[in-house]
Amino acid sequence: MNIFCKRLTDERKRKGWTKKHLGTILGVTGQTIGKYEKGVRKPDADTIIKLSELFNCSIDYLYGISNIRNHKEPCIQLSEHEIRKILNQTLEDVDKAERQGEITNEEKIEIMQQGILMIIFQLYNYKNKKKS
Repeated sequence: MNIFCKRLTDERKRKGWTKKHLGTILGVTGQTIGKYEKGVRKPDADTIIKLSELFNCSIDYLYGISNIRNHKEPCIQLSEHEIRKILNQTLEDVDKAERQGEITNEEKIEIMQQGILMIIFQLYNYKNKKKS
């Protein structure tokens, strides 16, 4: 289980929500939430943002980039190492799915896009918080 899966599960339980309840809030099924928590499926960028808002924690925290739940001030600027970490995790996710033989080319592209969107979102979020 990767850090995202564990933190998603922990945050959902901290709220006292069932998978079905969280799924209803996000517009997906409880089974989909279960797949997110097991690492079988990854939420898209919009869902990740919603999770961050629902749990009042940073996306950095959900993905294990930071152990601080919620940054009041922008205190993370992605280093080359952090970007590589996100991209390597994304590539590992694609490799794992390929080894299991359960992935189409479109799904590979989607996984890669999610990793890239995560980096873009963090950089954009950091830049805009610095302006405030």
